[in-house]
Amino acid sequence: MAKNGGHHHHGNKENCKKTLTGMSEYVDNDLKGTGKKSLESHLANCKACMAVLNTLKKTIEIFRVSTPRMPKSMAKKVRQSIKHEIAALEKKGK
Repeated sequence: MAKNGGHHHHGNKENCKKTLTGMSEYVDNDLKGTGKKSLESHLANCKACMAVLNTLKKTIEIFRVSTPRMPKSMAKKVRQSIKHEIAALEKKGK
């Protein structure tokens, strides 16, 4: 099957799970070494995960611009909520 036409086929959803799990660290520039290289390699070949990354980056930028003085307690709640949502996605097998 051809990889054109915007469809995503790589046959291994585990790679997507690993990418989603490391994405927050990647955006925060906390992911290093082989983990970072592996994630970047996956993103280069997976339009779905790249779309998630771009959405995450835009969301973070909106929060930075619209609420530059977000209280630490609120920021912690937002991070916990995001982690909860990622965990829920992982349980669904996405």
